[in-house]
Amino acid sequence: MNSMKLVAFEPDEDEIAKLLRILTETGQRLEALTSGEVDTVSDLEGRTLLLRGTRAQLAQNEAARQAAILNALPAHIALLDPEGTIISVNDAWRNFATENSLRGGSGNGLGVNYLAVCDGATGPGSLDAHIAADGIRSVLTGSNKSFSFDYECDSPAEERWFQLTVTPLSRDRPKGVIVKHGNISASKRYQSDLRAIAERLSLATQVGKVGVWEWDLATDVLTWDETMYAIYGISPTIAMNYEKWSAAVHPEDLPEVNAKLQSAINQQTDESTEFRITAANGAIRYMAAAERAAVDQSGTVRRVVGVNVDVTERKHAEEELLRNQAFMTQLAEHDYLTGLPNQMVLRKRLEQAIVAAAQNQAKFAVFFLNLNGFKHINDSLGHLIGDQLLISIGTRLERTKRATDTLSRFGGDKFIVLLPEVLDADGAEVEAARLLDAIAAIHAVGEHELHVRACIGISLYPDDGRDTDTLIKNADAAMYQAKDRGGSNCQLFQSDMNVRAIERQFIEQSLRRAIERNELALHYQPKYDLKSRNITGVEALLRWNHAVRGPISPAAFIPVAEDCGLILPIGTWVLEEACRQARAWLEAGLPKINMAVNVSVNQFQGEHFEEVVMAVLDRFSIDPHNLELEVTESLLMKTPELAAKVLQSLRQKGVRVAIDDFGTGYSSLSYLRRFPIDTLKIDQSFVRQIDTPDGVSMVQAIIDLARNLGMRLVAEGVETELEETKLESMGCDKAQGYFFSRPLPPAQLVTLLEKRSSPD
Repeated sequence: MNSMKLVAFEPDEDEIAKLLRILTETGQRLEALTSGEVDTVSDLEGRTLLLRGTRAQLAQNEAARQAAILNALPAHIALLDPEGTIISVNDAWRNFATENSLRGGSGNGLGVNYLAVCDGATGPGSLDAHIAADGIRSVLTGSNKSFSFDYECDSPAEERWFQLTVTPLSRDRPKGVIVKHGNISASKRYQSDLRAIAERLSLATQVGKVGVWEWDLATDVLTWDETMYAIYGISPTIAMNYEKWSAAVHPEDLPEVNAKLQSAINQQTDESTEFRITAANGAIRYMAAAERAAVDQSGTVRRVVGVNVDVTERKHAEEELLRNQAFMTQLAEHDYLTGLPNQMVLRKRLEQAIVAAAQNQAKFAVFFLNLNGFKHINDSLGHLIGDQLLISIGTRLERTKRATDTLSRFGGDKFIVLLPEVLDADGAEVEAARLLDAIAAIHAVGEHELHVRACIGISLYPDDGRDTDTLIKNADAAMYQAKDRGGSNCQLFQSDMNVRAIERQFIEQSLRRAIERNELALHYQPKYDLKSRNITGVEALLRWNHAVRGPISPAAFIPVAEDCGLILPIGTWVLEEACRQARAWLEAGLPKINMAVNVSVNQFQGEHFEEVVMAVLDRFSIDPHNLELEVTESLLMKTPELAAKVLQSLRQKGVRVAIDDFGTGYSSLSYLRRFPIDTLKIDQSFVRQIDTPDGVSMVQAIIDLARNLGMRLVAEGVETELEETKLESMGCDKAQGYFFSRPLPPAQLVTLLEKRSSPD
């Protein structure tokens, strides 16, 4: 007698249906059929005979086999009677019932009304239970042939999904249903992964503007993804075919596009091309396309698939790059402001001119042109006006020069002109005069009418240099000589100019480091009351003691400082140092005296001059009435409106103002009345002539003028007793000069102040 063992395997739907039929015919329960064994015996020929009731045994064994199959399934399976009571379950269901406390007579959920359990569910998952109950009822009543839905099952370890499937036990009458709960978590995760991949792919195509398309050659239907429609600006509801798509391709590009598509079809090769399209909104966009023919098993091309990438931004960037390259090139050879050739171009052309002149034994000229007073315009009217003026001057010079000449902006307000056809000094001076006249004409810049003058230095090849640097350097030296002469003029280079140019360069470079090296100092020259002989004030005078050269005359370095712009920081330092010293004398117990400080044109015309003055006074706690600013007549006459406004504001705040070197600036009485002046200082050139009738007349006229205008008088440069006596007899208030005292360092001046100082 042998024992047959059942082997579990995955059943199909037919096997499940067969099991259900046997269960119906035998009336046995699923769990009762899975425990039986079938006894068999074999005869002499090896045939197997079944013992007991063969027909019943066969049916029972078949049911047992089918029940075992169901027990082997991972799905939870239960049979429900027409009322929804569980009448049979498989092993998976029994485990499920145990875990979820579906208690019944057998502890496996048998006998439990499944519908009642679902209807009574509360808390998480209760909605799914109610849906399951409604679905089961719909199949039990015959309103639905079957029912299924997916639901999520909470788990602390992982996300799980199940599918509920309900099918009837019999199709002709409601004898119950089979309820199956299958774990579809893996399938759900797979589908989720697929969706995520699809979403990422879709996002990538959208962000990258990559459209995917497919062309069915048999039906001429073009299938586009969303990105394709977005690129072309067409609604996704519009069906596409080749004719409609090709109408969007730029007519000039369509032949190449057609050729590439035909090659992909005929040659079955991958093709790519770039073309333009006209989008629905009329905008021109650039496409980069790639296509491939798809063939069937017979090798016949049935469709073409491909992508369109919107490369409009890339194309625009490439075009912009080309424009920029033509432009970061323009800038490499031209001045960014005026558009004139820059130093690099100038030097190349100078080198070419040198080669040509050497071969032909010819001459040519180099002009170094510099504007007069440009820094003042920049400081008073702003850099924008200054830049516009430079553009105007560059345009004027470009129109005036000859076609063969090269005009270059050398930097700032400096220009260089190469004149290859100027053969001698006379010709050079004629051309220089033409350029200077052109500059001198009024320049309309915004709302301003600007009068500008310039100076030109001239060097000639080969007389003044045989290489580029020497010719430029010598023209520059000649230009500074022209500036020293004043006004608008030109100057030919002379050999001794190099000495002056080198000296000037030395002074400028050394002066830039003089403050930080503590080489600058102030000496103070007393001002004496001619009647009492007491000191009523001092004038602060700048001195420079170079570390190597020793003392350098103010006459040598002040003009350089004004020309190169260093007068601004130096002037501020002088004002601060003078006020600091005045505070030190006061703290030492000396009486208050008037402190006079010279102010340059550039300082006075600075944007924040008044604020700087008041801030320094406040920092050192100096009474504004004890500060006197000395300005020149030329300063007042250059910008009378600005001067009157600034001086009036300072006067209202208590600061005194004196006109230095009066009589040398040719000012008129009407102009002088406009300014709030406290003191007139008689220039020493008039004091020197006080022993002559003309000198006496001039000094007396100045004294009378000051008296009529209510101003004090100070005579400068008094060096003899005769000068002192005459000035006192003519009614002059005060005087200063070597007759009384030289300018002294602070320590030496203290002794005089202690003996002879008195309030002014």
